[in-house]
Amino acid sequence: MKLTYRRFQIVCLFLLSSVLCHAGNIAIYNNPQDKTATFGNSKITITLDYDQKCAITGLTLNGQTLISGPAGIFSEIRTPANTYSTLKLSTSPIIDIGENSVTISNIVYGDAEETAVEKWSFLITETDIQFEIERTLPKALTIEEAAFPSFRFDRINTWDGAFLGYGGLAWFYLFNEKLCTYGVHSDCSTFWNSTTGNALKVAVSAKGKKVAMKYSRSEDDHLVYNIAVADEEMTPRYEAEKRSRFIRGKTDVWDPFTAPAGKYKETITLSYIDYNEAYGRGYMAGINGKEVSNLLNTVARIGVIDEKLFGGNSWHTPYGPICLHEQYIAQFAIGINDETYTKGYKQCLDFYRDHAIQPNGRVIARWAYLDEDAMPGTVNELGFYEAQWGYLMDSNPDFVSNVAQVYDLTGDLEWVSKHKAACEKAIEFMLKRDSDGDHLVEMMSASQSEKKGSDWIDIIWASHENAFVNAKLYYALTLWANVERQLNDPEKAAYYANYAAELKKSFNRSTEEGGFWNGHNRWYIHWREADHSIHGDNLVVPVNLMAIVYGICDDTARRHAILDKIEVQTRHEGLFFWPICIFPYTFGEGNDWQFPFPNYENGDIFLSWGSIGVEAYASYKPDLTLKYVENVLDRYAEDGLAFQRYGPDQPGRFGG
Repeated sequence: MKLTYRRFQIVCLFLLSSVLCHAGNIAIYNNPQDKTATFGNSKITITLDYDQKCAITGLTLNGQTLISGPAGIFSEIRTPANTYSTLKLSTSPIIDIGENSVTISNIVYGDAEETAVEKWSFLITETDIQFEIERTLPKALTIEEAAFPSFRFDRINTWDGAFLGYGGLAWFYLFNEKLCTYGVHSDCSTFWNSTTGNALKVAVSAKGKKVAMKYSRSEDDHLVYNIAVADEEMTPRYEAEKRSRFIRGKTDVWDPFTAPAGKYKETITLSYIDYNEAYGRGYMAGINGKEVSNLLNTVARIGVIDEKLFGGNSWHTPYGPICLHEQYIAQFAIGINDETYTKGYKQCLDFYRDHAIQPNGRVIARWAYLDEDAMPGTVNELGFYEAQWGYLMDSNPDFVSNVAQVYDLTGDLEWVSKHKAACEKAIEFMLKRDSDGDHLVEMMSASQSEKKGSDWIDIIWASHENAFVNAKLYYALTLWANVERQLNDPEKAAYYANYAAELKKSFNRSTEEGGFWNGHNRWYIHWREADHSIHGDNLVVPVNLMAIVYGICDDTARRHAILDKIEVQTRHEGLFFWPICIFPYTFGEGNDWQFPFPNYENGDIFLSWGSIGVEAYASYKPDLTLKYVENVLDRYAEDGLAFQRYGPDQPGRFGG
């Protein structure tokens, strides 16, 4: 066909309107005919549809397609009356293209009674894309659910998970059925894929507002990620306690809220991150470094329920328990090596200091979504409570140990000085419980006949003088004595160090002499009662490993006897990891359903205690340490190690 001058003019005008900018790594293409715009940099490309809608219908990151569909990224509001979104507008919005910017205005959605007006502005730089949403509400709205905006990724497995702004993790492996939803108070999500090595950081800034995020598996197996911005902090919707962050069968995890009339502004910055470079733990001779990285970036983080709520269980469990009586939470930061985790845990310990310590120094043992595990009458307004099983006394030394370990990691003297009074009060609460002057503190329960727990192994009825708790107290005293020296309080430092030394002497005495060492069996018992009867004489693994690792047991022959016995029996049973105890507790020493052995806290494997096992064997038989590390990595490759524990009814408890 002959190309006339007029047709040539039209082609030129079309090309000029379509290719508006292409400078360096930044490119912007506008197609006014289809009313779409494509723009981005060398790592991120966005396709925007503005044909009587306003939605991002395409998103690629470093060549990986993340979003490809008519409903990719859009704003949505659900009110009691209806649901409105930028997927359906009464008129087409107006586009304006700059040298490195794209602006869409006149985005009107809703109806005559409930209306929202938005303007989207994109600033494309060489390293990121800044997405600003300016929203005007002509009048106040009651909002059941807000998505400002919503991201609809192509598949639930587009990403392995999302690192949160305080160091936690939304792990999509745990979204094992449709309509699972997890809500958090975070202003940042870093989505990552360990296979491609790609990560997408989504950082939200909304001055003067509170940001919340939620992640859902849709009915059609998409990953839906919603950002909510409100004047007040979002509160969970479900259960009487209104603390549940993870729900099943629905997506409305947050309570309704009122958005006053006015103008709102938020900026969402999208940037590419190399996952392996930012979150990998590097090459590790002899073991799979990639599996180690993935393990630390998943299992080690899932105990972080939400901002200021760090523990060792999982947000995925039915009631999301946090045990404040776990002394190893700060140690996770060593492996994770993520300053957001360390910073987040510092804020968490501040929160615990201010809300979980009673005036007498008692550190309340737990927090959970629900009150079903609580001792009646002990739940405070923020959800901290004493466990129904008894006063679990190790929460006091464990709070102190975690504060001290965070200080050791950060060297933040100003921060730790603000914990001085609280930690001293928590220690004094414990030391006052030494009624007979032997430097072994006593539990709230005096006898197993009371059927009350007193430590992390909560449904075993450890009473009176408990080796488990006293080992943790020794550890806390030695750590805190060093902090007191750093805080220029030599008197307190000496007091705690001297008490620890006397505790150690009593701990190491034979059971006949009032201590915990059983010279016949050559291991430490779990507890002794006031009538001098000994209990838990079944080689309780955490008790014995803590005694070794924390420096209570410095007798080489004793150490080797304990470690050899544990290894012989663990190998004999064909276990892939160390169990909670090697032999059965005696009937009556624990809750009746703990018998016959092995059953839950009477013999099962709890991975939580692996760190002291690794440390205990590392200086004695490092080949055994490596064996159990490899076993854990193998199990992680098989089932994700998503279980809190392994028992006889689960693969791996008896491997032979």
